[in-house]
Amino acid sequence: MANLPLEGIRVLDLTMVWAGPFCTKLLADMGAEVIKIEGPSNIDVIRGAGIDFFMKRAPAGERPYNKSSYFNEYNRNKLGISLDLGHPKGREVFLRLVKIGDVVTENLRPDVMGKLGLEYEALREVKPDIIMVSMPAYSKTGPERDQIGYGPTIEQMAGLASLNGYPDGPTQKTGISYGDPVAGAVAAAAVIAALIYRRRTGKGQAIEVSQRDVLTGVIGEAIMEWGMNRRLMPRLGNRHPWMAPHGCYSCKPLTEEEGRPLAVVYSAGQPKATDRWITIAVGGDEEWQALCDAMGRPELAADARFADSLSRSRHQDELDEIITSWTSQKSDYELLHLLQGNGVPSGPVLSALGVARDPHVAARGFLETVQHPEMGPSVYTTPTWRLRERPTHVRRPAPCFAEHNRYVFHDLLGLSDDEVRELEQEKVTSAAPV
Repeated sequence: MANLPLEGIRVLDLTMVWAGPFCTKLLADMGAEVIKIEGPSNIDVIRGAGIDFFMKRAPAGERPYNKSSYFNEYNRNKLGISLDLGHPKGREVFLRLVKIGDVVTENLRPDVMGKLGLEYEALREVKPDIIMVSMPAYSKTGPERDQIGYGPTIEQMAGLASLNGYPDGPTQKTGISYGDPVAGAVAAAAVIAALIYRRRTGKGQAIEVSQRDVLTGVIGEAIMEWGMNRRLMPRLGNRHPWMAPHGCYSCKPLTEEEGRPLAVVYSAGQPKATDRWITIAVGGDEEWQALCDAMGRPELAADARFADSLSRSRHQDELDEIITSWTSQKSDYELLHLLQGNGVPSGPVLSALGVARDPHVAARGFLETVQHPEMGPSVYTTPTWRLRERPTHVRRPAPCFAEHNRYVFHDLLGLSDDEVRELEQEKVTSAAPV
């Protein structure tokens, strides 16, 4: 069987939460040996929001910090060790790892690596061709360098939130913090580019991936609209600048009995597990005619209000009423097959549970059950790219805290039992969070 693309590449992962771990997850999926490094008293906070609460109330012998679904999804295929980089001996061990490594990734505050004496210049003294990727919220230079940033605030400052929401309504953040995974994917691509550069030149590279810059790059058309035309793109809700009809339409809901086994029915004012919706996006007159035929209303295609895209855009409220009166009588999947069968771009609005039970997802084998040593069987997403010559799977579950200390300290670095014991006694490493 062919090797995975990054087999033989070793990545030292100092990242935490989402953006950085998403980057190194992609690298691990591609075959890199990713060693996630957490401090004995500075674990990845995503191991459990409110970790103090869980640890204080956990029964004796339980380790709740190894049972975070969030952590385990974004750290699968990795190894894990504990090492205090703030301790001189911890720094020394880390530099020994750098010497046999290829890539170092970090998304810490811009000043942290410098305070630890582990900035790029220090690393390349040990390994001249090392590649280092830093993922600050804003950047390591400029007036924002010291600002604290998380996904929700980066979305706002990148300009994305200003485009999200309904016409004449307030701005809205997205359902997830897109800055994190987008920056993670860009950083993974940057690592691969740096590895190619190193192969060609023999030189390493320092890479900065500003999460704010990356997310602003996603809304390039809005930046150009202002730069060229001095116009701000409006918030459109579910509508589109020129496609019409274009929206999200309610379907025949599930009964309470059908919905109850699937998910919790939320409190008043929130979406219910019984809700079902269909999205429809008509790109031109031919698709509009196909939608009219599917609805059993072919005469609408000749209606002057809806004769072309511009006319339909001007009468979207009327269009939405007509379409909703039809979709509300049918289920989402019934509409999907009917519309797609007539050549109308459409798709049901699936919850996470709906995705997990979707027949196409099942046929693709995109979700995989993996046995975690402490969490038990869990469903993971498989790598989102496929190699024909090398099927891709989750090769190992996310590491328990310090699970691979022995492999890294003994097998990779050649430390003796006495040396490791000394590191443990001085709290440079530990088998459990301190």
